Amino acid sequence: MKRAVSHFRQASAAILLIFAAWSVPAPAAESTRFERVSEHCHYMRLNGGNVAVVVGADGVLMVNPPDGDGLDRVREALGRLSAAPVRWLAFTEPRYVDRAGTRYYADLGAQLVGSRNLHRLFVELNGEETGPGQPSGGRGLPDMGRERGTPGEDRRECWTLEAGPRDPAAELRGPDREDENSAPGAGGAEGWTDRDRSERRGGEILLPGAATESREKRTGDAGPMWPGHVAPSGAPLAWFLFDESMRIYPGGLEVQVFALGKSARSGGDVALHLPAEKVLLVGDLYESARYPEIDIEARGDPSGWFEGMAEVIEAVPLLMPSIARNQPKEGTTLAEGVAVVSSRDVPSNLQNMKDLLEDCRKLRREITRSVQVGRSLERFLSMPSLYPYRSYGNLDSFARRLYAALGGTL
Repeated sequence: MKRAVSHFRQASAAILLIFAAWSVPAPAAESTRFERVSEHCHYMRLNGGNVAVVVGADGVLMVNPPDGDGLDRVREALGRLSAAPVRWLAFTEPRYVDRAGTRYYADLGAQLVGSRNLHRLFVELNGEETGPGQPSGGRGLPDMGRERGTPGEDRRECWTLEAGPRDPAAELRGPDREDENSAPGAGGAEGWTDRDRSERRGGEILLPGAATESREKRTGDAGPMWPGHVAPSGAPLAWFLFDESMRIYPGGLEVQVFALGKSARSGGDVALHLPAEKVLLVGDLYESARYPEIDIEARGDPSGWFEGMAEVIEAVPLLMPSIARNQPKEGTTLAEGVAVVSSRDVPSNLQNMKDLLEDCRKLRREITRSVQVGRSLERFLSMPSLYPYRSYGNLDSFARRLYAALGGTL
């Protein structure tokens, strides 16, 4: 009888392990090409984090450029997808700035786009000095200036484009014609004025100590910095910084870029929304079937993550489209019709994102009760009542972060 009970327990344990392995999907393998999310949005799966692109006829917006291991694959795959140049580089959090892909595409004329918080945090985490003549670059980016364009280590000046107070939702477009006095940007739309006047509707160009100097004196190259122009190796990187939100228009397609109001996955999270194509790009803020990995070193906050997720979800209006071809398929809810691209695995949808947030709220209530009764984290994680929560991956790490944030005993 005892032997039968022992066999029963072993079988039960085996079934539980099989169920756990089935319920937490394994990460998808790396891609060799860009895969379609919508008409203009594509993504490529890489071990260093997914790379997304929004392809317009006049240029490409790249989100989270690749590291050195993935750069060649991304270059080849993007070349097969589009002949348009990469004109903008956006980042969902600071850790994606310091990458080989950032330097490579910036040297080809791409402009970096980020919130002030993201840029400030990147500078802080990479040990940039503030004094003139001091090393000003982050690791791998030796000439990146601070918000106000601190001179680089080699004495070249950095310049920064910023969204001004008059228009917190700045539009990043390019001039109607390419002019040697115009600032770099996207093509075929309004927004830019003469560079030497340092004026721009909703923003300004900051050239520290060199507002009227020629581009040749500032960067060592007299030519206009447009796609197709190859900047000198190690040239200063062009940043457009915004406070709350801005819009970019690759090929006339609206891309909303907005900074989260509080620390969440990191202290500088940014999300992108393509309203016409119902696509969200969220980086590491959300991962399908997985609890978030809060980056404490990058000022992440497990409690703030809940607010950040809710902020992103609420930023997507779920209205029934008036155009028949844009309406969701029969049997699909409006939330399921919004694709969500994260930094891991294949795209998910907004409904799954909502479901994860609700389950995380339930988990937080469980943890709050355990903390109130003085239960340790180890005891909490061994409770049978947690089995349903293990249908998502990374439970132990996320629970530890929440336990610490709520004042529990680790």
